[in-house]
Amino acid sequence: MSIQSRLAKLISDDSYAATFQSLGQYRAALLQAAAGEMPEGEENDYLQAGHDAIDAAMQSHPQEGSGERT
Repeated sequence: MSIQSRLAKLISDDSYAATFQSLGQYRAALLQAAAGEMPEGEENDYLQAGHDAIDAAMQSHPQEGSGERT
């Protein structure tokens, strides 16, 4: 996969961005990917971690309008 394709994949995935605690960390990771410094396949690890974090957050909060209270 080309560097441009890998970078586009990272930018287009909101859950990847959500795995960072700051915009600076996110920007640094994107710059690292743009420079070709991220090992092949590592972005998939970040993407999976992002999806897992979002799933966990969604499960810990009731759906809006469900009548459940925390």
